[in-house]
Amino acid sequence: MMKRLVLLLIAAIMLLAPTGAQALSVGDWGGWPTLGMQFGDKCAGYLGYSNYGGTTSTSWVLAKVDYNLTKLGDVQTKAGIFYWLTSPDAGTQLGLTWGAAIMPVNNLSVGFDIILAERNSNPGADATMDILPGAVFTANLTLF
Repeated sequence: MMKRLVLLLIAAIMLLAPTGAQALSVGDWGGWPTLGMQFGDKCAGYLGYSNYGGTTSTSWVLAKVDYNLTKLGDVQTKAGIFYWLTSPDAGTQLGLTWGAAIMPVNNLSVGFDIILAERNSNPGADATMDILPGAVFTANLTLF
């Protein structure tokens, strides 16, 4: 599974790079290792993967898009949407975020995202909706 996901991420990067991606980054979104692509000054997309191999191996796949809003001094505000899928139970989450980040050095961005709302669904259970369930730390290191 891990090899397939790595190959999928590499293929996504190779396909997206010539279509307008301006920068590639590696980072962290609330504990998720991510690969990010910057599209212009306003939009960025992230793919992430995490695996916990305890008694039952569980994998999570994340897709996230951020849209840059206003810049207040050195602080860049952003709005975003995320989706993640959990395997093997096929649970999903869809959420909206608002966040801010600063760049302490030229190619490093650190900040936070407040999860404004999220919808959780699992097979065989009722879907739930949460308002302001939490916040996550974000970091991105631009590679090129």
